[in-house]
Amino acid sequence: GWQHLGENVTRYGGDGDPDDPNAAFARDQHEGIDLYEELPDACLPADSWARGVNPWPSSAFEHTMREYVHEMMRLGRDVLHGMAEGMRVSKESFDAAFHRPFWSLRGIRYPPLPLDS
Repeated sequence: GWQHLGENVTRYGGDGDPDDPNAAFARDQHEGIDLYEELPDACLPADSWARGVNPWPSSAFEHTMREYVHEMMRLGRDVLHGMAEGMRVSKESFDAAFHRPFWSLRGIRYPPLPLDS
């Protein structure tokens, strides 16, 4: 989904314990969009965060991002094939494990901020 400017919160400090008194939280000064592989609801648990469709801001943006994802999936397959060949096994050795990979993509924009902020 879409995160408006300042909506995302990052945890700083502490040791990972949610009750750590040394942890601090701050609003990030960015806006962003999270996009995921759109799967039929029947493929996902009922409480999955990945249900539904992506919030495409325009059809041109959707087209560009889908092309990008397609090319990255192709690149990933080529890298796996190269790794397999480097291990001296058939280049298709890993193909079955990546028959239908789930992809996610996050775009972030940091707008200019005043110097005193």
